[in-house]
Amino acid sequence: MNPKHLFVAGVCAGLLATGCAKEDRRTIIPAGPAGSVAGASASATGGATVRPAAPLSAPRERHTATLLAGGDVLLVGGSGQGGMVLDTAEVCTAAGTVIPTGRLSQRRIHHTATLLPGGRVLVAGGQDAYSGASLRSTEVYDPTSRAFGPGPDMTAARSGHTATLVATAAGTRVLIAGGSTGSASGIPAFLASAETFDPATGAFAALKSAMVQPRGLGVAIVMGGGKVLILGGYTTQGSTLAAAASEVYDPATEQFSPAGRAAAERLEASLVLTAGGSPLVAGGITTAQGVSTTAEVFDVRTSSFLSLRASMLSPRRGHTATSAQAGQVLFAGGYDGSRALGTTEVYSEPAGAVSGSGGFSAGPALGTPRAYHTATLLPSGEVLVCGGESAPAQPMASCERVTLGSTPAAGTGGLPPAYPVPPTAGGFPFPGTGGLPGVQPPGGTIAPAHVCPIGKVGGWTKPGFFGGVWNWITGLFRSAPVIDFISPGAGRAQDLVTITGKHFSKDLADLKVYVGGEDAVIHSLSDTVIVVHVPASARTGEVYVVVKGDKSNTKPFTIL
Repeated sequence: MNPKHLFVAGVCAGLLATGCAKEDRRTIIPAGPAGSVAGASASATGGATVRPAAPLSAPRERHTATLLAGGDVLLVGGSGQGGMVLDTAEVCTAAGTVIPTGRLSQRRIHHTATLLPGGRVLVAGGQDAYSGASLRSTEVYDPTSRAFGPGPDMTAARSGHTATLVATAAGTRVLIAGGSTGSASGIPAFLASAETFDPATGAFAALKSAMVQPRGLGVAIVMGGGKVLILGGYTTQGSTLAAAASEVYDPATEQFSPAGRAAAERLEASLVLTAGGSPLVAGGITTAQGVSTTAEVFDVRTSSFLSLRASMLSPRRGHTATSAQAGQVLFAGGYDGSRALGTTEVYSEPAGAVSGSGGFSAGPALGTPRAYHTATLLPSGEVLVCGGESAPAQPMASCERVTLGSTPAAGTGGLPPAYPVPPTAGGFPFPGTGGLPGVQPPGGTIAPAHVCPIGKVGGWTKPGFFGGVWNWITGLFRSAPVIDFISPGAGRAQDLVTITGKHFSKDLADLKVYVGGEDAVIHSLSDTVIVVHVPASARTGEVYVVVKGDKSNTKPFTIL
């Protein structure tokens, strides 16, 4: 045997002989009342504030909001006073002013607006009236001239579709999926077709692969690895039920495939990434609850949903969910039934915990109840909340800036994070009552393991001489970090970038991430997924990870 390896084996045996490496004296903490989270606080997050922002030039709700390079926010279309669908747009500037900008060629509601590489914005589809037919037309906003120009027609007329920027081997594309054809009779037909837009050529191309099922007014998000999760929304003509089954789009193959079935079908729900990088769907309208308080995370490894033990503090539909600083998610406004809410709440997870192990706590109150508004994370870390309606058919022009405190709400201790959604024989599945395999079942959470007095093996604290020896030993066998994929492959200052790979670290002290030559602020991290903010001074260049001095491979990244 190699003498160095013999020495390592001897030291390891000595450490194991203390008995500490085997010790796992976990303590069961009694769970709180049904729907509560052990250790979670119901008070507002410390240091959170809400302050008024410059009002819009006119009331609008169900509009889109797009963060532009430099920190401006473009607001497009929606519905105004008297239910009139709007052809106007305006910019909330980084300086805090509001500037009306060029008009659209058509009135639009239920459209999409997507930031393209280079800084322009693609505005696609929608309806020019609440009960009108859907539009095939698109428009492109130029932030330099602050004007809209004609874009190419889509291959199909769509409203209530999803638009997602994806990275492919051939370059960046915008995935346009599903939606409705609209109908003058008020009974729309929902689409299973999809297409992509190539910003380089300015052309749309229909995908040969159709969605797993027709879907309108669903939600979509890019996950670590670059695939797109699509869920919720209507599925059939005249349907009053939303879709519980989800699907995943793979940009590499341009194929849609079935994914897990959620615990509840959802309409007007929110979909956002947690600090751990998992998609979190919350609230919306469900058959079982009406307006729901439930939330679920999507496990990318098993392509299944896990129902959170924690519930939202208020039922919400037509609300917003925004990934903010310190890995927190801000849920704002919405309807709890027929009443617009002026409350917010914050979802956060314990540092280093698995996704879905966090809890909800009360956030700062908005100045005005609102639903169908927009919420945009600004480079400053504030969330800009704009427009919406205070009651049905009562659109608003007011805006607010929300700043969250630096202390996230306490979580559940990390285990168990959630209940798996059981399979059902027909109908919609609902949260199970059994625990996860190998995890304490409902009725309690598991406290952190006992701390070995002299330092623990495999992530335990290792002070002094023992710490130095152990760090040297682990360094002999440590593998260099590897980046498999980054998403998106282009962005602007403060955008979130997801880095997927292996041999990362859960300890911030061990890890550095560089984007375009600059040290990036880490939003969340695990052994396989890191989410960072694009530094303000970053240049087009490379992304790489350094763990304890070991540098990963690099991936190209374009600054918009």
